[in-house]
Amino acid sequence: MDDRGLFVQESGALGGFGFNIGGSLVNLDTLKYYEALIAMDRAGFLEELSLSGRRAMVWEIGGGWGGFAYHFKVWRPDTTYVIIDLPELFLFSATYLRSVFPAARIRMYGDVPDRDLFADWESQDFIFLPNTFLAGFEPPRVDLTLNMVSFQEMTKGQVEGYLEKSAELGTPRLYSLNRSRPKYNRELEDLNPLLARHYDLTLIDVLPVDYTTLDMSTTARAVTLPPGVGWAGMRAEFYAPKYLHVCGRLRTSAGPTRVRDAAEASFG
Repeated sequence: MDDRGLFVQESGALGGFGFNIGGSLVNLDTLKYYEALIAMDRAGFLEELSLSGRRAMVWEIGGGWGGFAYHFKVWRPDTTYVIIDLPELFLFSATYLRSVFPAARIRMYGDVPDRDLFADWESQDFIFLPNTFLAGFEPPRVDLTLNMVSFQEMTKGQVEGYLEKSAELGTPRLYSLNRSRPKYNRELEDLNPLLARHYDLTLIDVLPVDYTTLDMSTTARAVTLPPGVGWAGMRAEFYAPKYLHVCGRLRTSAGPTRVRDAAEASFG
């Protein structure tokens, strides 16, 4: 399941908590982030970044408290990690990431003039930008755009804005861990068709249950989409309130949306 050694235990900094499993500190977020790395690895993203021979720029939309940024940077230190989020949340993410990476080079929006934010981006470990700066976000390139459990909380217009920016920048890879049809968000009817406007999507099965579910006896239900079947023909399972690992590749020419299944899930 994981031949690359992607597991990263939680840091004990700032009151880090969890269960001691085999000498590693583990909680539900640990599982979520581990699943995310496995999903991106199965899509080929991590190997491509490793073989590129250059420093990667990763853009996380809604970085929260910085948990996944920590996991990703431990796995691949040669990364400039850009977080765009509500600025008040930087009290958590910037504080946490500076604590776990005390030698990190961190640039906050406002440290330099806007035109210089990415002038020497390869010398930075983390760059923090407010969500209000989306229109001005013009880095030289982005290698991977990702979002975890916050697209599902946004309005349709907000999601469209981020995805259009990612496509406009020519970002070749997109990763999403969200529910396609969030039950309590009436501002977002369906997420995955929005993702598919610019990206060809692959649905990755990692575990048969959500990371929030501890009952591993739950029967897995694979998501399938026969060739040629459009969004209207999706099976009901796809729209269940389930977190989906969705990996997308930028569509470089006009053509039909392509959605395919990943390899069979395996675990244990």
